[in-house]
Amino acid sequence: MPERFGWLPQLLHWSLALVVMMLIGVIAASLVPGSSQSRLRDLHQGLGLALWGLALLFVLWRMFGRAPRPEPTRFGWQVAASRVVGVALHAFLLVLPPLGYLAASTTGPQVRLFGTFFIPAIAMPPRAELAVWLATSHRILAWSFLAGVFIHVGVALYHHLIVRDRMLERMLPPWSRR
Repeated sequence: MPERFGWLPQLLHWSLALVVMMLIGVIAASLVPGSSQSRLRDLHQGLGLALWGLALLFVLWRMFGRAPRPEPTRFGWQVAASRVVGVALHAFLLVLPPLGYLAASTTGPQVRLFGTFFIPAIAMPPRAELAVWLATSHRILAWSFLAGVFIHVGVALYHHLIVRDRMLERMLPPWSRR
């Protein structure tokens, strides 16, 4: 692969992890209750907790780290759109896992992760409409997040392959840049 595409595996790994996470959740939700559904749901919830921990670290890093200044060739609306999308994607990363945890808490006394670890469920009064609302909200936000990720990746690739600026390279951590 040419040198200018050295960033591509890193970008694809993160995008692929999110897509796999979504697929596991969708498949688990569509299966008839049983051991296969339970194992997939445990995997989905465990990966969700792990990604949430990484998201918290990433948000802290972005809050206290210094972000690169916008490219001087970008228009004001592009800078504003970039910031709005960045905040929205980070908000999704921070909100989706706790919302999923709350939804899982409505189905039993504990949430199982990777089939081994248990987290106590939040004590909530058994209300079917709350369980449906939490699960539906988690699903709608997850699909919205995935759409935002695809748009974000598409715009990054557009900047790199069509505009040929350094936008994509600037999103990488300083130690991984050329």
